[in-house]
Amino acid sequence: MFRILKTFSQLTNQVSDFVLRELCVIAVIDIWREVNFTVFGNSGLHLIVKGSVSVCTEPHLRTDENEKDFRVPTPPPLKQKDILTVGDCFGTLKCLEGRGTNSKVLTVITEEPNCEFIRISCTEYKRVIKQIHQKDQTEKMNLLSSCQVYKLWPPQPLSKLANLIEWINFPSNTVLVSEGFKAPSIFVIKSGECHVLREVEKKHMLPNGKVEIRNKQVVMGKVGENESFGEISLLTDESMTCSIITSTSVQMATIDSDKLKELDDVTLQLIKQSSSPTFADFTQDEIYEEYMNQELKREWNEFKHNVVVDVINSRGVRPGYGKWSK
Repeated sequence: MFRILKTFSQLTNQVSDFVLRELCVIAVIDIWREVNFTVFGNSGLHLIVKGSVSVCTEPHLRTDENEKDFRVPTPPPLKQKDILTVGDCFGTLKCLEGRGTNSKVLTVITEEPNCEFIRISCTEYKRVIKQIHQKDQTEKMNLLSSCQVYKLWPPQPLSKLANLIEWINFPSNTVLVSEGFKAPSIFVIKSGECHVLREVEKKHMLPNGKVEIRNKQVVMGKVGENESFGEISLLTDESMTCSIITSTSVQMATIDSDKLKELDDVTLQLIKQSSSPTFADFTQDEIYEEYMNQELKREWNEFKHNVVVDVINSRGVRPGYGKWSK
């Protein structure tokens, strides 16, 4: 059923693939055996899979883009009727307010015997969308209540915050926030992991013997599932104390600055009181010490690798060739 529904662009332009899969459960097949039979389109969206119909009024399909066209009285019947065939649609996913299911709006007449339509009822569509919204809201609430920052919040402000969440997937090695810059959003990690980096100044010897100061980034820790960051930076206009980069594919709940304006002062104050800057407690000496430890470990690994390569080359070993190919 999903593959069939995907072939109707007038449907796929209105709903996502996720919603489309849910609609497969409620889609039914209607068969109209007689010619010149009136089919009322205001009861649901009809996808023509066999036969043809003539359009009684225009527009014959309601979408979010042409909704305003239906705010006028019922248009007069068409003198020259358009014909819809297999692959076309008529009707609506959302019932027109103030119009009955037997309204002349969106009505068509069968032109052939045994016409077949896949019908998605307006009532069932509304129920599915409501269930999807409730499931999504519950998922957002569960994530926030599992986060240390929000776990002690009462349900009402938690629900307000959940209403603002947008799900976003990030690939690995994506810079989410940068040290010294304001965070673009509040982030709560649903799945995956991120590296937390701090900058440290290091002296670097140039080929001409001069010394210059360069900034290096050091991995100081990680943030993972059910952890959040960006709240203090976004609410106080302060710069981030660290950079955060995804180390794996990550699914995030995000709330951008524009949506935060929809919250009342009490909820905003609650966010500020519950949050703290991310990895802001490290001193420059601690960051430099961690940097040196990581550099020594990297140099030691490089030394071991070079020793192994030298031994292999001195013995005439060529991995992947001859007796070493297995």
